[in-house]
Amino acid sequence: MTLRIRTVPLDDEQPLLEHFDGLPADDRFAYVGGDVDLVGAGAVARIPVGTGADRGARAWADLRRLLAGARVEDEVGGRGTGPLAIGSLTFDPEAEGSVLTVPALVIGRRDSTTWVTTAAVDAAPVPWRPGAVGGVRTLPQPVDRPRFAGSSLRDDAWLTAVDAAVAAIAGGELEKVVLARDH
Repeated sequence: MTLRIRTVPLDDEQPLLEHFDGLPADDRFAYVGGDVDLVGAGAVARIPVGTGADRGARAWADLRRLLAGARVEDEVGGRGTGPLAIGSLTFDPEAEGSVLTVPALVIGRRDSTTWVTTAAVDAAPVPWRPGAVGGVRTLPQPVDRPRFAGSSLRDDAWLTAVDAAVAAIAGGELEKVVLARDH
């Protein structure tokens, strides 16, 4: 199996999340808010991470082996271009379900530079342009997208949960807490 990855500049200034709705529904992801923003879809390879305290090291070694034989054309260069894997890791290292995915399509932006990376196995990656999959078929425009109208948890209940978590850490009952709410 030979992985082929191609990154080319994309003359596009619209917000990356505007592309998200037009991507194939399978394996979509968005990483927006860092020094490099990425949206993408599809999977050309999956690396099961497994369980255990050393799962990250094993997954990294497996990814390096996969990418060692890859043919890479990167006309942009820098962080977020070329070969890329997206990780989905369980909080509990003993829980099953963690995986690294090499996406088939990534649209990225760093500063004012935008690019598109396509990947394929044993074939040249097909060029992509906004509104098209594989550079050929135009996707239908979505009718609508999800909208959120506030949290389902009242603010006073949220603040009570935060206070309880802080007290549990201060009291030595917990070392770390991850709180989240839907708004």
